[in-house]
Amino acid sequence: MIKAQKKNQINRSLIRRLILGGKEDNRISRQELIRLAKLNPRTVDSYTDELEKLGIITCQNVVNGQGRPEKYYLSTNEGIMFLGVYQWKTMLYFMISDVGINPMYLERFELDMGNDVSGQLEAICEAVKKALDSNKTYRLAGLGMVFHPYETTVQEKIFFQSLARRLEQQYQVPIRKLDACNAMLLSVFRSHSMLHAEYNGRALNLGLINPSDRIYLGLMLNGMPQEYRERINSVDKQLLEGIFTHREIAAQFDGSSIKTAYDYRLAVYTDDKAAQEVSVLEAVKLSAGIKRLKQHYSLDKIFLINVTPNTMKNLLKLTAEDPELSGFPIESLKEFSPTDYLKSSCDLAVQMIYGNFLYKFLTD
Repeated sequence: MIKAQKKNQINRSLIRRLILGGKEDNRISRQELIRLAKLNPRTVDSYTDELEKLGIITCQNVVNGQGRPEKYYLSTNEGIMFLGVYQWKTMLYFMISDVGINPMYLERFELDMGNDVSGQLEAICEAVKKALDSNKTYRLAGLGMVFHPYETTVQEKIFFQSLARRLEQQYQVPIRKLDACNAMLLSVFRSHSMLHAEYNGRALNLGLINPSDRIYLGLMLNGMPQEYRERINSVDKQLLEGIFTHREIAAQFDGSSIKTAYDYRLAVYTDDKAAQEVSVLEAVKLSAGIKRLKQHYSLDKIFLINVTPNTMKNLLKLTAEDPELSGFPIESLKEFSPTDYLKSSCDLAVQMIYGNFLYKFLTD
């Protein structure tokens, strides 16, 4: 069972995000809060009273027809914004969002690592400053940065680190940096756990498999996300044994025109017979790995990313015929776009504030 302290932390963060995030009229009723949080009324009242005393929310009673007035909670921090940065190779994006991760501004830069790197750094910092200054009624509360390491160079990574230092020095706000895999993992698990905080009275156990240049395994155990782990741990290596990486998929077509995972996907979509056969084999390998993971970690659900619809179709057919996997929820996720990674980076910044309870920063 999850410790009481951790459970309270999750509940408080959940309440905070439900009140402060994304509603057009920027308020939520007590009844709706209880329903969405799936917590008992006393727990909700305890946490909202705490937030009200800290000045993070206010409370008002609204008369809706006859009967007792209905209690509504409103944020007092409407003027808070967050900065998210995402870089993959020579493409760099930044986004400004409100607390509900609703985009307020987005800009893209194409970098040239062989030409005036310091000048490009200055240009990005100036663009960020201009965008932040244009929102004069808001103040910057946090910064999240995501770097995609796939096929990137040392120079590109150094540029990202230099930009992080510059922004941190310039704005003096909490900053969190993550690689793209972990940003994706936390985003998926957080959004899912917000909707389903508990499963049969206990915290969720979730898995996420990302077959890419390596097989990445992400876990949320007892409601707490863990960072992605590559296939180096001996136990996880056994559990994931046989699942195809991109390179292993390409190796199935030795001597053919299919040389990359991208070629394979195109061939699957065009009903290439050899590609269809590999898709079936890929599903068989995934099914075996999912069975081992489900048993070892007592998982309630598994997410897949980087899997073609055809492979997913074959996988679901196999699991439906397997007594140990029949009815077990497996969900395929769309690949993350730059906008998804930007939202994840802003979410990192939001979680530092509302997930880690930096009340002083909010109420100063």
